[in-house]
Amino acid sequence: MKTAVRKLALVVAAVLLVNGCATGSRFVSLPVPDSSTGSLVIYRLKQFTNGGGYPCVYIDGTKRGRLLNGTYVQLALPPGPHEVKLANFWNWDMKGQSWPVTVEAGRQYIYRVTTNTDPLEGSSEVAGGTSVQAAGTGVGLIIAVSKTVRVEEVRREQALTELFPLKLGSCH
Repeated sequence: MKTAVRKLALVVAAVLLVNGCATGSRFVSLPVPDSSTGSLVIYRLKQFTNGGGYPCVYIDGTKRGRLLNGTYVQLALPPGPHEVKLANFWNWDMKGQSWPVTVEAGRQYIYRVTTNTDPLEGSSEVAGGTSVQAAGTGVGLIIAVSKTVRVEEVRREQALTELFPLKLGSCH
């Protein structure tokens, strides 16, 4: 009996731990950065394209979180130049996306990440807006889909309307 209770407690703890790291609470508001740091917010709209994949968020080479589908990451950064990188070798994009941000104290930097499929040369439009390229090989049909990741800085007002359905991103 004690063994069964311990196993159950271990399973419950594992589920809570995994769920706790998966996503946090729903978005409420954007914090106002204090006068000694800048605020970086990166959010990813919930989308079907690459919905199961996610990038890790790196600041100056240090992993600071994961940006799961429909989540956001919020970080305080010291003033000065920083490199922001989104990458995950296993299920995102091998080379990743990176960009420089020169943080000013008291300023907020907000970026939206979206994924999409792009038409390949010679492709045709199919249901759902996904573009594919098809080629006959004699063995069967090969369909190639090109995925693009887009990172764009957005205004606070725009971000507020898009952030409300999202949850806080996962732990490191």
